[in-house]
Order: sequence, then C-alpha cells, then structure tokens
Amino acid sequence: MFGSLHCALTVFGDTPDQARSNGIKLSAEFITSGKGFRFSRASLASPFVFFSHMPLNKRRPLDTRRTITNLACLMSFHNYSSGKKSGNPIGDGSAIMPLKTDSGSVYWFNTHYSPPEKNVTGQKIAGHAMFLGATGTGKTTFEATASGFLQRFDPLMFVVDYNRSTELFVRAYGGSYFTLQEGIYTGCNPWQLAEGPESPVWHRLLAFLKRWTQVLARDNQGNPCSDEHGIELNAAVESIMRMPVEERRTALLLDIVSPELQTRLAKWCDNGEYAWAVDSPRNTFNPLHHKKVGFDTTVVLDTKNGIHPACEPLLAVLFFYKEIMQRGGNLMLSIIEEFWMPANFPMTQSMIKSALKAGRMKGEMMWLTSQSPEDAINCAIFAALVQQTATKILLPNPDAKWEGYKEIGLTEKEFEKLKELTKESRTMLIKQSGSSVFAKMDLFGFDEFIPVLSGSETGLSIFDEIIAEKGDVAPDIWIPELLKRLNG
Repeated sequence: MFGSLHCALTVFGDTPDQARSNGIKLSAEFITSGKGFRFSRASLASPFVFFSHMPLNKRRPLDTRRTITNLACLMSFHNYSSGKKSGNPIGDGSAIMPLKTDSGSVYWFNTHYSPPEKNVTGQKIAGHAMFLGATGTGKTTFEATASGFLQRFDPLMFVVDYNRSTELFVRAYGGSYFTLQEGIYTGCNPWQLAEGPESPVWHRLLAFLKRWTQVLARDNQGNPCSDEHGIELNAAVESIMRMPVEERRTALLLDIVSPELQTRLAKWCDNGEYAWAVDSPRNTFNPLHHKKVGFDTTVVLDTKNGIHPACEPLLAVLFFYKEIMQRGGNLMLSIIEEFWMPANFPMTQSMIKSALKAGRMKGEMMWLTSQSPEDAINCAIFAALVQQTATKILLPNPDAKWEGYKEIGLTEKEFEKLKELTKESRTMLIKQSGSSVFAKMDLFGFDEFIPVLSGSETGLSIFDEIIAEKGDVAPDIWIPELLKRLNG
C-alpha cells in the first residue's frame, strides 16, 4: 500500500538573510548527518508550504508517494514504557504514583508487574523491588515519596533502617521507631512472644528459637555446632518455653546446656559482650501491637570495624518479628536497607528468600535498598534476588562497573546512559519485565518538606530536640515545628 508523505520545516531568523542562512545550515545537517532527508527551499509555493503546517489543511505542495513499510520505518513512534495506570493488584488498582519520563510523557509507577491489558486488582502478585544508587542520588527521598503514596491503602510497614535515614517519614506516616545502641538492651526478647501452645504463633516461635540458638552456638570461626549439641539445644529451648513467660530469656540456656555449649553461649548471656543484643530481660516490643515500625540497625550494619558479631542473630529476631506482624493477608511494605548484609548470613538469607518467594501470598511487598551498589551486587545470593524482584529502580552511580550491572539485566546502552547521569539529575532507570524507562522525580519547589522525607544529620538533631522538649508527640505537632526550626 502507498500513501502520501509530506514534510515541511519553517526556519526562522532575525533577518531574511539570516533565515535563508539558517535554512541552508539545517538542510546540510540533514544530509551530512545521515538522517535520510533532503530539503529544498520553497520559492513561489512558500505561502502554501507554510500553511501546510496548519491542522486540517489538505493542500500539501511537493508531496511524495511512499509505501506503508517505508512510513513505519520512518516514524516508528517509539517511546518509553508508560507503566500501568489502573487494574494493578493492590488497593483500588490505581498505580502507586505518576513519574515523568525523559521524553516528557507520564510513567505510572508500580513495583508489582502485571500484564498491561489485564485487570488483576485484588490478586496476589509479587511486588518486590530493588533500589540501588550511590549516596546523595535521592534514593531515600524516592522511597519515602512512594511509601507516602501507598499510605492511601493503609499498609503495614516494617523497616530495617541504616543511619536513621527513614526515621522521619516512618514517624510522619504514624509509625513507631526504635534506635538500637551498642551495650543497651534492645528490648527484643522473642522467648516472651507467646505464653503457651494455645498461642497462634507458638509453633512458629518454637521452630525459630531452635534455629536461632544454634546460630548463637557457633564457634568463633563461624562453624556450626554438632548434631549432638543441636539436639541438646532443642531440648533446652523446649525446657525454657515451659517456664513462666516473664522469666524466659536467653541466659537460662546456661543453666541447662553442657559446659562446652556454656562456653560458646557465654558472650550472648547475662554480662556477656553481646548480651545487649539477644538477652533482654523483658520483651518491650510486641509486633502484634504495631502497624508501622522502623528499627535503626546501624550498630550492626556499620562495617567500619568489620562485620559485627551480633548482626545475624539480631537481624534474625527482627525478621521474625516482621513475620509475626504480618497478619490477615493485609498489604505489608517491608523496607530492608543495605539488604546485602543480611543476605550474606545463612539464617537471615533464608528468611529473605522465603519472604520473596512466599510473601506475595500473604500480601507482602519487600523493597531491598542499598547506597552501596557494588556490595549489593557482590552479595552471596544476588542472582536469586534479581530473579525474585519484579522491579529494579537504579539511580545514578558514576562509579558503576558494567560487569555488576550486567547481572541485573541491563543492556550496554542502558548502562552507558545510567552511568552518564549526574547525582543531581534526580533521574532513575526503572526496569520491569523486559521494559525499561528513564524517569525523573524532581521535587523542585518542595525543598521545605524534603527534610521530612530524607533525614539529614541537622534535621534529625532538631527532631531529637523537639522530642526531648515535647515528648513523643504526634506528627501534626512535630512536623510543623521541625520545618519552622529548619527554615526559620
């Protein structure tokens, strides 16, 4: 099939001579750059050529006949993916939020992937995502904004934080936040989570404690305890769980196990070096009493002095609390900062993999984030994490290496463009089920509110002052005061 093709360019200049000169330059550019067009200057037909730009004008001078195939190759209408505006799995099916693409079009952002033409609202579909970006690229601000849009669906929230980066937005959305500190009891005592076998979490708790105590009983080189010691620990766990709930704690193991196990467990109990992490006398955090909660785990995630010995057992307790908190099939958002750290330990690694594989059936969406992409890419189960996360949000990383990003599924062209992005560009690459888009979340004009979305050292310091003065007040009170002191 053939059709009529017509193309006209109107070139301007400050004077007639300048307009003619600009036209010659433009025509030459099309020829020399290989764009495939040859333009001729209109003379007597100039008025008709100019008016051919106008809508509904059917007079097109010097048109040419072209095949449909030629036209398709010439104007393919390629554009970025537009995402999915409605018919998504969670809430009322609307997208989490709109973003602006590089081409100026709208991208409807979701971390759940579903076929664009299908309405899957209410279905249990995986919505896990991976966020990677260098420090200062806006990763936390984007997380906070996306989490804020999600609040219209009233999700449960569980955050394992680093450097208190999410504290202010977790509190702003009505959540509680706890900072764990070296040498101070965490208040997490899983032994006291259930009174007896009639509790709905009893059997899960018993199984967890048996696995967990064997993590505590590893030797200094990280070697697991023997099968005999494992049987001994299992019996000790069951013995402690028959005691009154208020008396249960990790230190009771020392009264039951053999001398060799006592030696291994001593550092975790009573006055041991890491007793603060796993031997709190009283459990002060009940996951069933919270809808939104965050924990600052910098004390064990910080690797300046090497890997903290309490990292795996403490994070395992928090992940188990997350499992207990998830109930009734309600939508739950779990944010794991610096996920590569727990992904490198056997027990927490298996807990993350389990959540990624089975979490969707319970309504959980897990966002794995890191400001250290190289550490994330080199973690033990990175390939499995890439497979289980439907959406990847990749923020600028000028020091990125192709070998690592190739594992995420980037093409060389996507990688080169990503690497060219500056930290201040507020642009990200979003990959989802074979499609990709460069999108931007520029909060220009909202500078006043960004400190609430992404905690800075100054903002957190002022927040601490407000809480010290006014107590643990509601967001409606501390947010205006924080903004007043920051911007005043």
